[in-house]
Amino acid sequence: MSTILRLKPIFLLLFTSFLVNCTTNVVRVPSPLTANEKKSHGLVGLGIFANNPNHGVAMSGLFDMDSGSTFTNGQVTFSEVLSKDLKNNSVKISPYGIEEPIALEEVNKIQYLEGKVGYLAPFFVVLTLDPKKEYIISNFTYTYTVNCGQNCTRTVIRNFALDPVKSYKALPISAKGGELKFLGVHMGTIERTTKENPYGIEDDNKGITELFSEIKVAMEIEDAESFIKARKSDTLREVYYNNSEVKKQNAEIKFLDAVIKAYDSNKGYWHELATKKRASIQ
Repeated sequence: MSTILRLKPIFLLLFTSFLVNCTTNVVRVPSPLTANEKKSHGLVGLGIFANNPNHGVAMSGLFDMDSGSTFTNGQVTFSEVLSKDLKNNSVKISPYGIEEPIALEEVNKIQYLEGKVGYLAPFFVVLTLDPKKEYIISNFTYTYTVNCGQNCTRTVIRNFALDPVKSYKALPISAKGGELKFLGVHMGTIERTTKENPYGIEDDNKGITELFSEIKVAMEIEDAESFIKARKSDTLREVYYNNSEVKKQNAEIKFLDAVIKAYDSNKGYWHELATKKRASIQ
């Protein structure tokens, strides 16, 4: 049996770099200070976006070069794996890093915050506290707007709880002590599922003949590299690869640059490690 989590992203705004009174918020994770922390703590980074291959298909031929829709404005909830028995399809989890980030210094109109999980645009970061511990993405939320009449728009919130077993198999998150680890770019693909699926939610893209049906959709994580390579649009290449060749190394370069920039105000262990790794990549 799997544990189902449907968590409201309480700190949705804090986990996104945004402008309020011309101040940008950056949420990072603490740098290890002691020798023991450096032996146990790790930092894991990853990119992830939502992909709905059926969303907006009817209009994509008119306005878009690619079918379906992708959403890079997603927010994720991470959970710690308490126990797992994959033979019996069981992964028990507990929410991780859901506490409100702590506000630190403000430098050059950048407000720095720290928590166990963070967001260094466009990558999510997780502080692992023990090399033996594992984590997963347990929830993914994104939004989009629709027209609801003249001078009217409505925000649609899509909140997916992920099957812990499938999430673990697709993207287990862990790090060695003192390690700065990049897991690449992934996507949460939305596909139709059975109405009995406890991780399914109502389909927001029903056809006219399906309006009163009980069709559900669910999200599953998969690697996104081949998907992005096949896209005609350069949007995802720009977001995750600085519009360079789509390969993990180029995404990692952008990730390391984001880490260096986020910790530039006070340097520290992650800044030092990211700087060394960045210099070693040609």
